[in-house]
Amino acid sequence: MMKQFHICHIILRLDVGGLERVLINLINTMPNNFKHSIICLEIATDFGKLLNKQVDIIELEKLPGREFKTHRKIFFWLLKNKPEVVQTYNLPAVEYQSLAWLARVPLRIHAEHGREVDDIDGLNRKRNLLRKISLPFATKVVSVSNDLTNWLKDTLKIKAEKIIFIANGIDTNVFCYKNVTPYEFVIGAVGRIDDVKNHELLIRLGKYLRENEPSIFEDITIEIIGDGPGLSKMRALVASEKLDDKILFLGKSFNIVEKLNTFSLFLQPSKYEAMPMTVLEAMACRLPVIASNVGGIPKVINHGKNGLLFEANSLEALAERVIYLYHNENKRTYLAANAREDAVRNYSCKAMAENYKKLYESVN
Repeated sequence: MMKQFHICHIILRLDVGGLERVLINLINTMPNNFKHSIICLEIATDFGKLLNKQVDIIELEKLPGREFKTHRKIFFWLLKNKPEVVQTYNLPAVEYQSLAWLARVPLRIHAEHGREVDDIDGLNRKRNLLRKISLPFATKVVSVSNDLTNWLKDTLKIKAEKIIFIANGIDTNVFCYKNVTPYEFVIGAVGRIDDVKNHELLIRLGKYLRENEPSIFEDITIEIIGDGPGLSKMRALVASEKLDDKILFLGKSFNIVEKLNTFSLFLQPSKYEAMPMTVLEAMACRLPVIASNVGGIPKVINHGKNGLLFEANSLEALAERVIYLYHNENKRTYLAANAREDAVRNYSCKAMAENYKKLYESVN
């Protein structure tokens, strides 16, 4: 009889996002002898409906700031339910590692999927102090990119043997080429609308093409999927530049695969990314990708082989690559085919789940 494992995941909230999609992909792919619970410090949305298994979802509705009643609730939940593993995600949940240790949870994992919007270099002393206080209680620390691994070792002084690299995984059966023929050249982007995602660069791109490449400008549309605190500002900027008919904000989407298959080109203009799920999903859908050369993206995008890189926030470099791929269908096809192959080989849910399974089964 297979041993039963109970994994308790602690996250800020269950909503549309790369980290949350990784979690859902992981749970959906794990064998049935692994039971999962998700403790949301804040709330869960309908995004959780993408789970294909029965999962206990606990919403604590925590207010901003430190609430010690939240600590109490989590501690007594752990005592009552006795999971074999507690896995926390990113800064908002790292402090609960100490509660898992107090509750004598055998395996305590903290997963770093990226840094905060206002601290993309990960140098904030107060936040790093919280990490340094909390991470000694963790048995292992998971990193999803080489960039994060180096930061954990060099800045937070985590011993190399405590860090495990596990790449994010996507469902390459869901995210795949649907053979949809677009009626126009659509440049697409997917991501939360906030400063670090740098959607303003796409607006500057639209303005640049209008002024310097009018024939291309007439033929393209830029579509941006996502929601977030910067949406009103971006829409106002688009309106002020009179680009309303060219740059479209499509809002939040729980299932973007159909839309990805209507894009001709995928852009990731972020100022920082660890390992962006949106890039992996676009690659799996056999899309040519242009992405900023930041964080963990160079580990995913091999420039000229499965996509193109550009220096972050460089309008001229981004425009040059967009213009080049617009005029070179053969190159777009070449990059897209290699992108799909790499996504299936290196970033599948199956590979990710197998690595986590080995980690979970290391419980003594």
